[in-house]
Formats: sequence, structure tokens, C-alpha cells
Amino acid sequence: NSSKEMLITDRKHAKLGLVIKDDRDLATDPVIGRYQIKLDDMLKMMDKGQEWYQLSGAKSGRVKMMVDWKPVALRGIVGGAGYVAPIGVVRIHFRGANELRNLETMGKSDPYARVLLNGIPSGRTVTFKNNLNPVWDEIVYVPVHNVREKLTLEVMDEENMQKDRSLGEVEIALSD
Repeated sequence: NSSKEMLITDRKHAKLGLVIKDDRDLATDPVIGRYQIKLDDMLKMMDKGQEWYQLSGAKSGRVKMMVDWKPVALRGIVGGAGYVAPIGVVRIHFRGANELRNLETMGKSDPYARVLLNGIPSGRTVTFKNNLNPVWDEIVYVPVHNVREKLTLEVMDEENMQKDRSLGEVEIALSD
């Protein structure tokens, strides 16, 4: 579960690239595989539920990648327009969960909790493997732009080969 944050000033022309290498020094060419995609294309694929991508230059293998686009207004930078400043921030403390549903036929669910603002993922916890009683004790901050926004807290079962599955959710109207 590695993540990388970066500043992108031109979303339409931005490309994301990934190179996976073997660090054991067993082969003359340590590159296992590569993947490259335009940022806009990846955002469209994620809207369709795709998280897995086939590596190029590899006999087999694929990689699970997700991207979270957060526009930011920066003075003097082209493409910084369109940003709406938040009116506040919601602080969510994910403590844990008890007796989660087990959707697995072998083993147990691999739960993580996430926050969606108006249906768009805004933050998440780490994943606990094979655990129906996770204790996250993590804090997630979500910027709020309007009191009419809807906040959803959802516990998910992380999947390796398919789309992650929901274990349950609760919706909160920020106007309450």
C-alpha cells in the first residue's frame, strides 16, 4: 500500500508511469515490468471500477493502481483556476470495527475504511489482512465546500483480483 503525492499543473497532458524492479540482483535486467497511462484515461477507468493494469514488457503480471485527483488553486500557475476554497474541514477518527461480515470463501475479509464526499473518495485507512475486528485508530480530514454535501463512511473488503467489495456504509448529511 504505497502512495505518492505530486503536483500536476496540466491534467490534460499528464501521464503516470510505473517501473517495477527486482532488487535481489539475480538478473542482468532488474526491470520486471512497466506501465504508463494518461491521467485522464486512468480517472475514466477508475470511474468504471478498474484498478488493475497489465504490465508491459513482462511475460505476465499486473499492478493495482488508484489515483485521487485533488485540484488546488496556485497563483501564477497555468491551470490553477476552478478551485473552490473549502468552508471547513471534517475530522473523522476511524477507531475500528467489530464482527464484520466475512465475504471470503477461504480466509477472512481484508477490511479498510474510506470516506466519500458526494460519492467521490476523499480518504481511507490502511488495510488489515484477514481480520474481522480491525483497529485502525486513524484520523482522516475531509475538506468541506458546501453544507449540502453528503459524507459517506464505508468499510470495504480489499480484493486482489477484482473490484473491492462493500461491507457496509453510513451516510451523513453535513447540514445535520
